[in-house]
Amino acid sequence: QKHTTFNNRYGYGLYLSSKSYVSLDKLNFLRYNYGINCYSDSNNNTITSATCNSNKYGIYYYTSNNNTVTSATCNSNSQYGIYYNNNCNNSTITSATCNSNNSYGIYYNNNCNNSTITSATCNSNDYGIVYDLSSNNTITSATCNSNMCGIYYYNSSNNTITSATCNSNDYGIVYDLSS
Repeated sequence: QKHTTFNNRYGYGLYLSSKSYVSLDKLNFLRYNYGINCYSDSNNNTITSATCNSNKYGIYYYTSNNNTVTSATCNSNSQYGIYYNNNCNNSTITSATCNSNNSYGIYYNNNCNNSTITSATCNSNDYGIVYDLSSNNTITSATCNSNMCGIYYYNSSNNTITSATCNSNDYGIVYDLSS
């Protein structure tokens, strides 16, 4: 979608629909609705060194599996830094920074299972990292400070945290209807 000003470009910075095995490197998107949107069966894609700041959503996946995000910066978005929605399985995040987003740093929603966060910094969001109806996920290392909640599990099971720092939050790690 064509933008009208550089203050708000609306639309998508980059939109992939049903595209697989795409490698994206060193991209920057500012003030879009979606910085990067991988939609509907966009599988086995790699995003490296992307900067998606001040959008509505930094990086957004919908029904897309086996995707990798490495060295992404998704700060100051009005909703989410990185968002996996509806059956996004086997994703990997390594070295992501998702700070000062209005809602969530990293959010897995509705059967986003078997995914791994190797290293993430999610500070000063409402929620640092959230798993909502998503199970069998692993956090190897995360820093989630100064959020309302550092790491939040809702109705999720069999999730593992190896190392997490959750300081100056109202709630550090919460298991709500989760095991």
